Amino acid sequence: VAVHEIGHVLGLPHTYRTGSVMQSSYIPHEVGFELDWLDRKAVQQLYGVCEGPFDTIFDWIRKERNQYGELVVQFNTYFFRNGWYWLYENRNNRTRYGDPIALSVGWRGISYEGIDAFVHIWTWTKYATYFFKGTQYWRYDNENDIAYTADAKGKRYPKLISEGFPGVPSPIDTAFYDRRDQHIYFFKDSNVIAFNVNTKQVNGYPKRIVDVFPGVVLDDHPISNLNAVYYSYKYQSIFFFKNNFFWKVVNERDKQRNPSLPYNGLFPKRKIGDQWFDICNVHSSVLEMN
Repeated sequence: VAVHEIGHVLGLPHTYRTGSVMQSSYIPHEVGFELDWLDRKAVQQLYGVCEGPFDTIFDWIRKERNQYGELVVQFNTYFFRNGWYWLYENRNNRTRYGDPIALSVGWRGISYEGIDAFVHIWTWTKYATYFFKGTQYWRYDNENDIAYTADAKGKRYPKLISEGFPGVPSPIDTAFYDRRDQHIYFFKDSNVIAFNVNTKQVNGYPKRIVDVFPGVVLDDHPISNLNAVYYSYKYQSIFFFKNNFFWKVVNERDKQRNPSLPYNGLFPKRKIGDQWFDICNVHSSVLEMN
C-alpha cells in the first residue's frame, strides 16, 4: 500500500495493467517485490533518466563450480564513477540495491579517488587483473579481493605504467584487453597503443583511434578522450563510452550478417541509459548511511 501511495505522490495515476503497483484495487505483494519495468518507465517519463559519464566499466570474471562439480565462468558488470561503484545485475537489467558503494569498501588497496582503466589479461598461460590511475597501476589479487602490495620480486605496488608496460604513455584515458589478439589497447587523447602481453612490446603504434576503430557512419565517432572501453560478456561485444553515449564495436556476428561492415567499426552512438538502466547518483546523506 505504501509503495502505491508513493506512486501517487510521484504523479503516477491508477492503471488496469496487470503487475503494476498502480492498479486501483490493492493486490498483496510478496516481501522483496520491486517495481516492474513499465512502472519504472512511467516514473522516468515524468522525471527523466539517470545520465552521466563513467570513469571505467568492466566485467569481473570469477570461476565457480556448478552443482555437477564442473568449473564454470561467471561474471558481474561494474560501473565506476568518482570514487563510487555500482554492480549491474545483467539478469535484472538494473543495479544492485544499495549501490553505489565507495571504492574503499569494495576494492581494497587501489586508488579510491577513481580509476582510469581496468584490464583483465586472460590467456592459456597468463591470468592477471590490473587497475590504472594517473601514471600508476596496481595488480589485483582476485582470490583475496585486495590489491597486491608487491610483486613476486618484492617490488611494491603501485608501479609506474612505464615500468610494467614499456612504450605506453601515461596518464591514459582508458584501456581494455582484447582476447582475440592478446593485446591491451591503451587510449590517450585521439590515439590508441596496442601492447602485446606476450612480448611486452608496442609495435607500429600509436595510431589514430579513428583508423583502428573506424566509424560505420560518417561523422559518428567519439574521436578522442574516451571515458571507458570494455568487452561485455553478456553482449559479446566491445563498447566505447564517452560522456552520455556509447558506441558498439562490430563483432564477428555482425560481420557474418553484413560482410561490408569495417573490421572493428563503431556503430552509431546511443545513449548509455538506453541499454544500461538506472545507474543513478544518490544524495550524499544516503551514501554516508551506506
